[in-house]
This record gives sequence, structure tokens and C-alpha cells, in this order.
Amino acid sequence: PPESVLNPILESAGGAGPAPEEVTSLISPRVDGRVSSYFEWLGAAVHEVHRRGQTMQRADLPVSLFHYGINLDRLFLRVDFRTGYREPKLVGDALVVHVVKPSSLRIVVPLGAGCCDGVHVIDEADGSRLELPHGTAALEDILEIGIPWASLKVAVGEQVRFHLTLEKDRSVLASWPMSGSFAVSVPGQDFERRMWSV
Repeated sequence: PPESVLNPILESAGGAGPAPEEVTSLISPRVDGRVSSYFEWLGAAVHEVHRRGQTMQRADLPVSLFHYGINLDRLFLRVDFRTGYREPKLVGDALVVHVVKPSSLRIVVPLGAGCCDGVHVIDEADGSRLELPHGTAALEDILEIGIPWASLKVAVGEQVRFHLTLEKDRSVLASWPMSGSFAVSVPGQDFERRMWSV
């Protein structure tokens, strides 16, 4: 289906308003698919998939937690799968990040054999495809992704809004959040100073 169909109705109509930004500090996790340190994701926003009152969401959703954070160079995403849900037939063959603002993009992260090679960005406006470098994503204990801001065609200060889907054979197995989208602003050199002054 066209990307516009996935945009929540309330958000498009202005009823939901802008998504809150919950990132509190810059992070620089090592994209290796492991929780190398408790502190590497400290400051990122955490979305607990099963605790958001999503009664319409499937009970067998394989994801338990989703984190997102930023630094001056990248948008970082982390997906924690539930125990026993790492099999490709359960988690699908791709995680797709749907950027809805400031421009419409799809970041596709393959999850099948040779997981995380071939991460790419598709521009919904013209269909162009940009391959991201090896090491953009890694899946071991968790899935970690580091997407360069330059690949998203955004500038400092712009708000980036996005949601995620787990897909298999281009069919959606699960999506989150259920309504609205996550939001972050591209940070500048003064990000941490501004956060300290709040």
C-alpha cells in the first residue's frame, strides 16, 4: 500500500498534535547487537510495547522494548525481542522504519539470512534507493541500528517523525506505535547546553 495509508488519521488531521520528544541526552552506542554497557542507551527514549494500552495489538508481538536516541551524527534505534521470538518465521524478514516527516522515506533493515547486510533507504517521492554502509545495523542479543542524519536528508533543528513495522513478504506483522509517531529533532552543537538549562 502507499505510505500515506500508514499515516495515522488523527495525526494527519492535527488531532493528535506533535509527538512528544523524550530523548534527554546524546548517546553513542556501539552498533554490535549487544548491550555492551548499561550506560550506552542511558538518555534514549524507551517505548514499552506491551504497556501502552494497545488492546488491539497482537498478544504474540515478538518485540518487548524499543529504544531510540540521537547524537550529532546519527539516529539510533534498538529493538529488544521477547525470549523465544528470534526465529525469522516469527519476527519476519525485515524491520522497516517509516519516516513521515520532514520527507517520506523507508529504511529497510533485512532480518533474514545475512541479517543486517543491505540496509537501505528508499525515497517515497522518486523511488530512489540509497545503500547504507556495512555496520549500520547489527543483530545479536538485540537489534541495533545507527542511521546517519545525512541519509535522511535532514538539517539541524528539523523534527523527524517516524514509526516502525515488522514485515514478512512485504506484509505487516506488527507496527508501533499503534497511533501517532515517534519524534526527535536533529541536534546541534548546543543540544546538551540547552538540555541542562531546561
